[in-house]
Amino acid sequence: MKKLVLFLGITLSITAGSRAQNEVAVATTLSPGFLLKDAPLKASLHSAAQHMIELKGRKSPEHYQKLKRAGIILTGVGVASFTGGLLLISAGNKENNREYNYATYNGTTPGDNKLMAGALGILGSVPALGGGITMWAIGHNRLKKYADRVHINAGARSATFAYRF
Repeated sequence: MKKLVLFLGITLSITAGSRAQNEVAVATTLSPGFLLKDAPLKASLHSAAQHMIELKGRKSPEHYQKLKRAGIILTGVGVASFTGGLLLISAGNKENNREYNYATYNGTTPGDNKLMAGALGILGSVPALGGGITMWAIGHNRLKKYADRVHINAGARSATFAYRF
């Protein structure tokens, strides 16, 4: 770790030194066309913002299917991380409860690393579960709304298709 910090420090100092030796620009001139351009009209900004809001509101069912799928995967990762964290903490406690000569290990026991990894696993699972469950629920509810809009009935000799706006 110390070598990495030293390497980054040397690299930054060489980069800064090479930039400091470049010639200073004598004069910077801006073209008059750049300075005299009119500011955009409020109407065009408003219409562009309105267009973006309309596009945002028209998301397809595929978008919500992907959101639901990502939520399911993220929830699974959160559950696995939480379970792995609990198992690591349990294994670390078992190793720490044995009789060790602390002088040999400089005051730490072999189970301390597992305890830290388990705690990090549990801490990482909290946002994964929160985000995953939220994404899963939003995707599911929006897909259900789309399913209520489209009705397809197929009979023996007829088929109907209805789309409610």
